[in-house]
Amino acid sequence: MSAELNKKKIWNQFLELAKNRIPKSSFQTWIQPANLKEIQSEKKQVILEVRNQFSKNLIAQNYYKVIVELFEELTEQDSLELLIEVNNALQVESKNYAPSLSFLADSAEKRAGDRLRSKENASNLDSRFSFDDFIVGPHNQFAQAVALAVAHNFPKLVYNPFFIYGEVGLGKTHLMQSVGNYIQKNFSIENEQLKILYITAERFLNDLIENMKKNRMNSFRTKYRSVNLLLIDDIQFIEGKEATQEEFFHTFNALRDSKRQIILTSDRPPSAIPKLEKRLQSRFEAGLIVDIQAPSYETRVAIIQKKSLELSLELSRELIEFLAENLTNNIRTIEGVLNKIQAYTSFTCQEASLKMVQDLLKLNNDNKVKLRDQKGNTKENSKKQKELIEKVSQLVAEKTGLTQEEVTDPENSQRDILDARHICITLSRWAGVSLVQLKAFFNKENSSLLNSINRVNKKSKENTEFSKFIKDLYDQVKEF
Repeated sequence: MSAELNKKKIWNQFLELAKNRIPKSSFQTWIQPANLKEIQSEKKQVILEVRNQFSKNLIAQNYYKVIVELFEELTEQDSLELLIEVNNALQVESKNYAPSLSFLADSAEKRAGDRLRSKENASNLDSRFSFDDFIVGPHNQFAQAVALAVAHNFPKLVYNPFFIYGEVGLGKTHLMQSVGNYIQKNFSIENEQLKILYITAERFLNDLIENMKKNRMNSFRTKYRSVNLLLIDDIQFIEGKEATQEEFFHTFNALRDSKRQIILTSDRPPSAIPKLEKRLQSRFEAGLIVDIQAPSYETRVAIIQKKSLELSLELSRELIEFLAENLTNNIRTIEGVLNKIQAYTSFTCQEASLKMVQDLLKLNNDNKVKLRDQKGNTKENSKKQKELIEKVSQLVAEKTGLTQEEVTDPENSQRDILDARHICITLSRWAGVSLVQLKAFFNKENSSLLNSINRVNKKSKENTEFSKFIKDLYDQVKEF
């Protein structure tokens, strides 16, 4: 047997063993996409290749020992050393860009599924959402890793509350409900019935009003304060609603004090929700706050391939790449366009072609899908975002006593000007400007832009006066 065939055989054997030693969602997200580069028997080294530095760090920190043990078992060698290398080519190699759909459920899992059905109605969870179907890319890797940690460590509270924010349609609800579904399937509480509740902030408000009218507040409080896991979507909805914030404040405290897990989503970080009470903001920020950004090109390819497979829609490679280049808003837009293509091909009995899809996109009336130029930006959207940054920079300049040229000059690093630029970048990002546009405007790398935003968020937490200043500015920015 050749060395290459032997290496492939060992890797396949390793995967078969690893999927029983490593949680399924982690296995599919981090281990399965890796590659066995080499086994050096003389040096007693196993070399794995992974997609990026984030994967390397996560595997090294969490699965180093189990990987070494499995390779020692397979190679019949002791004291092996595991080396992990980054190979960016794995991001786009022909694995269909997506993890395998799932392992075949065994009879035990099927029986567990039967037992869970009675719980799903009470929890409001949607069983379609799982870690296995959550496609990971650079835009959501950190959020997904934290969600896995919260799920795997339950009922131990590693991050409480866990706060996820990002624009509409990027997968916040999917990730939140994946945690709930994983815990519902895999955990139980000793001497206690496991209670999970998913709800939107709007429904929380309506439920509160209904129970106030019927004088059933004790029942309302019992419902929300007796759960082991509370998941609330779009928490920004309660801003400015005093009675709702008051009730949620006490609900939050009751759950936190009794060591119950809380997960929240929002379209903004807590510091950017102007009418959110300070005491709630401080409690939200006491946990871990992560954001989800727009998916990268590679991730969009993976999403398109997976969704088209679910719709039994056959798309050529050329067509998949065309859609990935053009559908950049969010995942819901991608799903909507694929549904339209599927419906059109079904009714006309035609195969999906590039011209057909181009015509469908041009006929789209929701103004969310526009053909992009060669640089990958809609000209109209690029112009609007640039104009927005200019308006924000002019506002920041006026409020800080600087000139707009000083605020936007990337080479000027005077302390007061640098602080103003951090504010301008943060407000622009909160207002929906993409990192791509900010990078082009300020001539800064993504890491530098994110550092600016983190600085403003940190200072907002520490300085009440500065936090009010930022909120006042953001209120004005929202009027642009």
